[in-house]
Amino acid sequence: MTLPMHKYLNVTGGYLSFEVDRPEGRPTLTARFHDVDGEVLYKETFRAE
Repeated sequence: MTLPMHKYLNVTGGYLSFEVDRPEGRPTLTARFHDVDGEVLYKETFRAE
């Protein structure tokens, strides 16, 4: 099985933002990719196990 190299690829510009939170005491990291105008194009949340 071959895994994709990227879950999300956008070569038109923009920026990343990250948010660390602890809902219900469980750490999470949310990564967002924004276009150059600030609109969120892709979001993924990682939760601690």
